[in-house]
Amino acid sequence: LSGKVGHTREPLVVPDLSLEPNFQAFWGNAERHGSLAAVPISSQEKLLGVLSVTRAENDPISDTHLKLLCAIADNAALAIRNAQLFERMRELSTHDELTGLANRRLLRTHLDREIDRARRFHKAFALLVLDIDHFKYLNDRHGHPCGDAALREAAVLLASQLRKVDSVARVGGEEFMVLLP
Repeated sequence: LSGKVGHTREPLVVPDLSLEPNFQAFWGNAERHGSLAAVPISSQEKLLGVLSVTRAENDPISDTHLKLLCAIADNAALAIRNAQLFERMRELSTHDELTGLANRRLLRTHLDREIDRARRFHKAFALLVLDIDHFKYLNDRHGHPCGDAALREAAVLLASQLRKVDSVARVGGEEFMVLLP
């Protein structure tokens, strides 16, 4: 029933679950008594979930209950969407959108920590600065989509060669830094 609501994006009320052959409770073999309401939780035409509730036979789901559930689903959709947007903004504040690598800000945090560690334990570390030669020529000659693809490929190549303790970041247009403790 929740799948049907997810597909149609319309609220559903089943007044008597004993007459509904498609009812499958989340918790296994539940008794088929009472009523059920299922309401889509959606934002901007995107389904985020389905809110389903059941009520006892002697207190079935009413129109008032359904309106309340729809209001709860709307509030849940806002809360979920806000949490998703917050997480996306947090990700963009520390990672490069094109390559998915750390950005300059996150690398600086890792570098500060590594400098402190090196001083404390009298250990060395390496910081590599990499720049793709003739990158402007690639963009001018073949276009920015080609340049973006090259940057993404460089990011994948760099990241695939790291140890768990290493960090790589895109710090400029075609510039990368690799921190090697």
